[in-house]
Amino acid sequence: MVAESRTNPRKSASHSRSRQTVDALLEATARVLVKEGYDRASTNRIADVAGVSIGSLYQYVPGKEALVAAVIDRHMHETMQLARDALIKVAMQPVEEATRALVKQAWDRCACHRSQAAPRAHGAGSGSVCGSDFAREGNGAGIY
Repeated sequence: MVAESRTNPRKSASHSRSRQTVDALLEATARVLVKEGYDRASTNRIADVAGVSIGSLYQYVPGKEALVAAVIDRHMHETMQLARDALIKVAMQPVEEATRALVKQAWDRCACHRSQAAPRAHGAGSGSVCGSDFAREGNGAGIY
């Protein structure tokens, strides 16, 4: 028998309501990680912040590790899309102007996380934490 991965989702969110539940869980995970840190984050706390039952949480993920992996994955996809969009915008600019614009965007994206104790939404209503080095202590330390 093959052991179940601790970071793979149990089932995919294919319907609108289930996608909303998963989105709420991921946003709650990001908030709990930033505020309380990885060690103090628990699936019970995440479910509570998301406003869903612990049973609903476990329908989609096997545990905290899978939620953290999903938050990191979502953030990486959002960051890559922002980078693609930024590169398209500056593609025809002189190198000096393009470089300034790209550095400014990267700085602005991460600066918002260094100055807050909660993640800032980037894009269409999605919570996001800049970086994948979640602090163990909470309060946003080490996250940017």
